[in-house]
Amino acid sequence: MGLKASVRNRAYPEGSIAEGYIVSECLTFCSRYFSDVETIFSHPLRNDGNIQKESERAVYGGIQISKCTEDKWLVEKFPRWLAKQIPKMEVEQVDADVIALARGPHKVVSTYDRLIINGFRVYTKKFEQHRKTKNSGVMVFVDGRNYYGNCIEIIELNYYERFWVIMLRCDWVNIKSPRSLKNDANGFIMVKFSELIHTGNCDSDDPYILASQAKQVFYVEDGKSEGWLYVIGIKPRDLFNLSVETPVEDDEYPQCDHHIITE
Repeated sequence: MGLKASVRNRAYPEGSIAEGYIVSECLTFCSRYFSDVETIFSHPLRNDGNIQKESERAVYGGIQISKCTEDKWLVEKFPRWLAKQIPKMEVEQVDADVIALARGPHKVVSTYDRLIINGFRVYTKKFEQHRKTKNSGVMVFVDGRNYYGNCIEIIELNYYERFWVIMLRCDWVNIKSPRSLKNDANGFIMVKFSELIHTGNCDSDDPYILASQAKQVFYVEDGKSEGWLYVIGIKPRDLFNLSVETPVEDDEYPQCDHHIITE
């Protein structure tokens, strides 16, 4: 839910979103290794109590560069620039993970219909059509709100056998519309999949999430209101509350265990 501006080719929105995600990951990962340039980890605080003068703003050739323009340049130009740095990285023996990110994932991705992630068993909507168990319901917390959806595709990006990234493409309920999200008289959340958002039809759509972001939910039909479903949250399997505080790693990207289910 954070790559809404990455679609540049409306004919291939999925590819644009995947490319935007790759660029974002490359920027964040590589910036940890730059000591002589300003990055998101070393730039001055935005609100440091000082008033910024007009002459201190980002101006190139007399034209002030907006954040949107800068982001567009990063999406369209940065991957090619970074790829050209690979020979230099190899000579300087840069970390192999950084080189793998610079190359980008393989052009051909792997897709699956089942996945176990963080103790959850997730199915695609198509796979569970003729099954009694329903495991396609997912939830993600973004910008202070819960989004509810159904998984329709599981994609694995392979960064030259160095590491892999699992992404879920989902149908998302329009949580901003009272016609598709509401609370019943007892406060229970109800959703309706007749109205969706982030379908991939618009440039601002972002139907993908990292598999590590997903939490599983089940949807139970309401016997009185046609089309409305109750949202039932569940806990991961083999997870026990032992009332012991576990130290949190100082890492922006928490690690997670995943397992692809194959026959």
